[in-house]
Amino acid sequence: MLALITLFLGALFFYVKIHFLNICKLPLFFNILFTILLFLGIFNIHITLIIGHKLSFFLVLFLSACNLLLIYFFASTLFIDILKFFLKCDFKYIYLFFLIALPILSSIAVYNAFKFPEVKTIKLEANNFENFNKLNLVQLSDLHITKHTKESRIKKIVETVNKLNPDIIVITGDSVDDSPEIISEKFLPFKDFKAPIYMVFGNHEYYHNPDAWHEYFKSLNINLLENDSVILEDKDYKINLLGIDFGPMYNDKLEEKNKLIDKVFEKNHAVDNSLKIVLTHHPKAFNKISVKDVFLVLSGHTHGGMTFPISTITKFFNGGYLKGLYHKNHSHLYVTSGTSLWSGMMARIGCKNEIVKFEIK
Repeated sequence: MLALITLFLGALFFYVKIHFLNICKLPLFFNILFTILLFLGIFNIHITLIIGHKLSFFLVLFLSACNLLLIYFFASTLFIDILKFFLKCDFKYIYLFFLIALPILSSIAVYNAFKFPEVKTIKLEANNFENFNKLNLVQLSDLHITKHTKESRIKKIVETVNKLNPDIIVITGDSVDDSPEIISEKFLPFKDFKAPIYMVFGNHEYYHNPDAWHEYFKSLNINLLENDSVILEDKDYKINLLGIDFGPMYNDKLEEKNKLIDKVFEKNHAVDNSLKIVLTHHPKAFNKISVKDVFLVLSGHTHGGMTFPISTITKFFNGGYLKGLYHKNHSHLYVTSGTSLWSGMMARIGCKNEIVKFEIK
């Protein structure tokens, strides 16, 4: 899969090189400069996944910006080529516009990726559920913590969540981007959360010794839901919280993934008329889960699409679900844009880092 992504990005590079850089006749220095930047963008994802944890923060950031620039240049080149079918004019100034605008746009996108997450409040009505009055729930997702993540940022996230006075906190995957031996201390502020935490793994936990992370999170009193459920009761609510873990990929062996959903519900259909909430990293699973008499499904994974045109591809590969609230078969799905971003693609245009508070009454 990684090799295919690199080959695909390589194809984009040659398309841009032939249809943009070679046509707009840049001065030699700028031609070489853009060629090098776009060429480096081919290998960003490959390098970040394989040896990203060994690189300096600024080098990881630089490679991410190169990758983003390559994608922007591809979209712009494709746009110009389509435009040429309809207009017969001198495209010199259009090329010049993109040469100036795209590096600026890339810089803005990367800058937005580092902003502290905003609090977003979602209000939902839940009627006719047994022993249910109200519930305040906070969702975190896609923290993608690395050795470069500042402890002050994590502490501020914990403080922000505590101020929201949640009854429970849920984390819907991709919390880590390295092994416990390197970044486990980054999670120590999690001990200061004032509400119980329930977590499911995403795909990135499986890239970095999932068994070790399983044991470490348990030592922090984080409740991992691995195709399991728990009944949570308080004076204001009684809910059935389920966690579905599809492993590192959802689209692989899809029939088996759907059978897994059936098994989880057969095993954990504990309270017939309880309010049911499902945690799963992959939003595409909502198509199957929505027929299971579930009130709310919480997921992440998409990063809100990050920026166009990546958002279009992301939406396609995630069953049409990208960000925000969806409804199907009397069930709700919320796909969060994520609390942070993966260092391999740090870009935000049209979506924000977020901490999501659900007020269910």
